[in-house]
Amino acid sequence: MRTLSVEIPEQLETFVNAGVLSGRFSSASEAVTESLRDLAEREREDQSKIEWMNAAVRKAIIGIEAGRFVRLHTPEEIDSFVDHVWESAMDDDLDEAAVA
Repeated sequence: MRTLSVEIPEQLETFVNAGVLSGRFSSASEAVTESLRDLAEREREDQSKIEWMNAAVRKAIIGIEAGRFVRLHTPEEIDSFVDHVWESAMDDDLDEAAVA
């Protein structure tokens, strides 16, 4: 394993030391390594979410350009539409869960 020297704020040093003293981590190196692994995983998840959102936006734009959209004029129409979308999404989730 490679060695890397870094400066961290006192608050983080206290956190790392407390983790080692409690037995959560066997060493400061383990605490930092686990933290960096968690950060890398979170960044992968964030990238995956961004890719999903970009695909959803592209799909929505294609639908709008094809004339597939709904005009909502009043707060009641918006509430009703949101309720419908929410219920449809929940039904889809249940259908997917039943297949799995």
